[in-house]
Amino acid sequence: SQIAQSLAGLDSKEAWDLREKLFRKVTEDEYLAEGLAGIDSPRAWQMRKELLDKGVSEDFLAKSLVGLDSKQAWDLREQILKDDILLDADVALQTYSSVVESLAGVDSKQAWGLRDEFIKKFGYKDCLATSLVGIDSNEAWTLRKILVDECGFVNSVAQSLAGLDSQISW
Repeated sequence: SQIAQSLAGLDSKEAWDLREKLFRKVTEDEYLAEGLAGIDSPRAWQMRKELLDKGVSEDFLAKSLVGLDSKQAWDLREQILKDDILLDADVALQTYSSVVESLAGVDSKQAWGLRDEFIKKFGYKDCLATSLVGIDSNEAWTLRKILVDECGFVNSVAQSLAGLDSQISW
């Protein structure tokens, strides 16, 4: 449910109590996965494992990695992409897009490497704009310019400005 999604970024006792309750009762585990976004605690990793064991789609599991730049997050991204090698092109694009979107807020060299790899495989897609949310680096602005000027992804790029307060973002 949307309640589970709204728990993204919350690592409090109350949030975990509600997640555990939803985990036992809700059949829409995808929302629980999305509600783990931004949380890198051992408890969050345990729930990701349990969701994977329950068969939650790797697309949704990727969404649980939004904003995470830890070794565990990168290991799971790599596992998801490796599992996707055997899939057809449309499914591969969808899964790869979900993994790229999980890079929102992540401005590391490794994140830029994955964005570049995506562009080489699939070209410029609007998921790249989603991956730029919260990022104010020169690289991010260069990619935003390409996404607007060459691809027309004005709305997606505008949404990627959420939380930015630098002069250029205005």
